[in-house]
Amino acid sequence: LLRSPLLTADDLVDLVATLDPRAQAVIARRAGLAASVTAAMSALAAREAVIELARNEDAEILPSAFRRMVERFVGDGDLREILIRRPALPVDCRHLLLAGVGEALSRSSFV
Repeated sequence: LLRSPLLTADDLVDLVATLDPRAQAVIARRAGLAASVTAAMSALAAREAVIELARNEDAEILPSAFRRMVERFVGDGDLREILIRRPALPVDCRHLLLAGVGEALSRSSFV
């Protein structure tokens, strides 16, 4: 799953939809992931796989895939931290992430 050159982008999209979170995370670490695969992962993959995808600097992640990740996991502090450090993260996604921080702080007993 991590390195096989025999797996096409279409194969990877199908695998993301059917495999368990651990296997999805392995796919998310692949070098040169195509936009179609990252789009499928942002919409379907488990939290662990999406975190690995967000860490993958070599993956082609379109703005729509970033938005989908943020929409699904805005409350996840680990993913928020990784995404906010991505230079390619769209401005509207940064805004949603910061709003998520505000929401988390408002629910905190510290505030």
